[in-house]
Amino acid sequence: MPRKYMILGADGQLGSELRSQFDKRQIEGADLSYVRADEKECDITDESMVADFFSQHEEVDVVFNAAAYTAVDDAEEREDLAMRVNGLGAANVAAACREIDARLIHFSTDFVFGNGHNHPIDETVEPDPLSVYGKTKLVGEQLAMQNQPATAVLRTSGLYSRWGKNFVRSIATYAREKGRIEVVDDQFITPTPVTTLARVALAVADAAVFPAGVYHASANDECTWFEFADRVIELLEIDADVVATTAEEWGAAAQRPEYCVLQNRRLQLRKLDFFSSWEDELTTFIEEFGEKI
Repeated sequence: MPRKYMILGADGQLGSELRSQFDKRQIEGADLSYVRADEKECDITDESMVADFFSQHEEVDVVFNAAAYTAVDDAEEREDLAMRVNGLGAANVAAACREIDARLIHFSTDFVFGNGHNHPIDETVEPDPLSVYGKTKLVGEQLAMQNQPATAVLRTSGLYSRWGKNFVRSIATYAREKGRIEVVDDQFITPTPVTTLARVALAVADAAVFPAGVYHASANDECTWFEFADRVIELLEIDADVVATTAEEWGAAAQRPEYCVLQNRRLQLRKLDFFSSWEDELTTFIEEFGEKI
């Protein structure tokens, strides 16, 4: 039986990659179709609009909610908007999924965790977000699973891609323009390419027994933002100086965790972890898409 999917936030970096993966599978002969929707077609903050859109697509089997408010620093001043999108929006989508009996893949973030960690964080660790962004994403996780038990939440870290605005593209742009960039060197993450995350999300969606619950889905190993930026500049062969600074000196509006490296324990147990080390993932990404960055 052919599968039908829905992608919300279809024009963002994650939604764009999901579309690309589906298009590739269709070219290869997979019997599937998908519905795509951007904010104008389905504003997830509008409960009635979401319900109406879903009622027109009752044949959908799995919904990918890639719609989110991701401006971490701006969220500190726009908490209401961030909550409407990340929290209540997720609730609206999940409720609509339940109405048409569709499973939900919902994407979240390592920023649901706070300080006090010094080794990779698995799914058993209690979240304690520091920022408005992290708090709203945690609310979204909880409401999504409450409104549709057949929900898989995929928490990820340091996303980058060939699409939209992200750390890799921003660093490359600033380095080329200015020849010198300062990057925080006392916060640890695991940079993760959208390409591999999308592959994992598709595998979760297509599992014989749908794996509902919370999953960590990031590349392996860890680095600081400075080490990440330095490696990007090296691989792209950009002539620029990358200078280390501290989070305090940088003075971002939103507080980030000092250490929010994720461990993909539950994906590994289900043999759905396709990630390699962050350095290998980044090298592969630059080799394939470097000319477009």
